[in-house]
Amino acid sequence: MSIILKNISIYNNSGSGANSALKPLWDIIYPRKHESVIALISKRIFFSVYFFFALFQPPLLHIKTNIIMLLFNIMIFCGLSVLTGGIKFSRKILGMILGFLPFVLYLVFMQAYHIMMGESDKMKYFILIKINLLMIIYFFVMVLALCRMIDFFHISFKEFMAYIFIAALMQFACVLAAFVVPSIKTLFVNMMIANSNDETIIRAIKKGALYRCYGFAENLFDAFGYILSILISIIMLEGIERKKWVYTISAVFMLFMPLINARTGIILSLVGFAIVLVFYSSPKRLLKILILLPFLILFCKEVFSLLPASTSKWILSGFEETSSLLDSGQTTGVYSEILGKDLVYPDNLLLGAGGSPELLAHYSGIDSGYIQCLWRYGIIGTALLLGAYINMFRMAFFATKAKKYRCMIIIILIIFVVYLFKLYSLTNYGSVFLIFGIPTFIIKQSINEKEGRNTFA
Repeated sequence: MSIILKNISIYNNSGSGANSALKPLWDIIYPRKHESVIALISKRIFFSVYFFFALFQPPLLHIKTNIIMLLFNIMIFCGLSVLTGGIKFSRKILGMILGFLPFVLYLVFMQAYHIMMGESDKMKYFILIKINLLMIIYFFVMVLALCRMIDFFHISFKEFMAYIFIAALMQFACVLAAFVVPSIKTLFVNMMIANSNDETIIRAIKKGALYRCYGFAENLFDAFGYILSILISIIMLEGIERKKWVYTISAVFMLFMPLINARTGIILSLVGFAIVLVFYSSPKRLLKILILLPFLILFCKEVFSLLPASTSKWILSGFEETSSLLDSGQTTGVYSEILGKDLVYPDNLLLGAGGSPELLAHYSGIDSGYIQCLWRYGIIGTALLLGAYINMFRMAFFATKAKKYRCMIIIILIIFVVYLFKLYSLTNYGSVFLIFGIPTFIIKQSINEKEGRNTFA
């Protein structure tokens, strides 16, 4: 059943009522049955580049890439809405978005409280509102634009995964080029320094360029590994599900990207692989893994021997720290920070302090995402925010009974929860495309399937 008001409709998934009463303008101008090979190639190039920019936010210009992507998504949404004769909102998609409304209202109310009660620089409290509202607006617009593109271009999940795969290959090419040709790495690093507006990132790049920073993205550190771990895991899943060796083998080779840039990404990728095996384990598949494992180990040793001494030393120290934690429970290196130094809480744990510990209390190097959440939002705000994420994952999980999509949601959820122990990731624009985009796609496709437009295939 549709509720149509001035060509704006909110619909459920009960059938054909989701179709607009107006004949889409684009279908009159350019019927899809006449779509040429050039048009198909252009579509694939466009979405591959779009996915690359959405995922990695490469700093091509001094203007932040997330602002460019926000404006571009607004143009896409408005343009496709005009061409299709109206604006349509699915109740489920709208419900997913509105799940974040309690957190937004709480954030605005609490920041107003902190501003009134604060004795120091009150402008500090506006920073948190600005950062979070911009992220929520970005997420909201991206979801709406993605839904319009799914319907307008008839994007199937197979195509969606193909574009993700190509975007990951594009970054893989950038990483390999930067690793093999030092001048290309220098070019990428200089562009990131010149076009970044974040002094913290600039300092990290100047320091990290000595032994990592291979690739072309807004952030080549832990956030880069976080994004790659989800990408690599779901590419592996797609390869196993569809028996596509090009996906499976590529996923293994892509582990090189987090290996030389973000050690956390390797651990998270292995977590993702383990989840895939839980869903898809069989004696035959396990036998294949056991046969291939020695060759994979030999290959990894050869690759490791090619790494610069500073990079291999940095990688080994990370594995030694992890091994020490798992074997004896001893916290060294980054784990001593996460499980020791980072455990600094705000005075008001229930309501939080209204900002990051670096901004308000001049603490430096508190990485843990959960501690950062407690400082910014308190227990109540953190519960509302994480509850909205859990609700989104729940909606996507129960939108379909297909094993692949449920496995994909579990992968994203587990990596999301685990990574928050390491770093605050909720305002990372690249990860937003995966964290929100994949659940949105699964929910939207389940709606299309019930309406007789099955694009899960």
